[in-house]
Amino acid sequence: MLNKINFRSLYSSGESDSPISFFTDALSNSISFDLGLGFFSSASFNVLSIGVAKFISNGGKMRLYINQYLSEEDKKEKILENQKIIRTPIVRNGKQATVGYEPDVWKDWK
Repeated sequence: MLNKINFRSLYSSGESDSPISFFTDALSNSISFDLGLGFFSSASFNVLSIGVAKFISNGGKMRLYINQYLSEEDKKEKILENQKIIRTPIVRNGKQATVGYEPDVWKDWK
């Protein structure tokens, strides 16, 4: 798998062997992928679609480690995919907030 690929030591955008070719080759020959990012947008997977498709067909498992900076579109998509992540809603009113259903508190909010 990966040990049979002749990876370059340097990849640069605009060259024939761009970072896209690195990820395409790596994903196409992997079954596990852990990725840590400061900002995540699922649009990046469009660019890597061939490698991601082969990764999935190989039975690959992907784990993404991302911070709170998701695109709005991705946030909505993640919530719809896994509604359990919003089991206990946080309700906000300016600087005030409650965790869970608290109508007695909300009635006093201005």
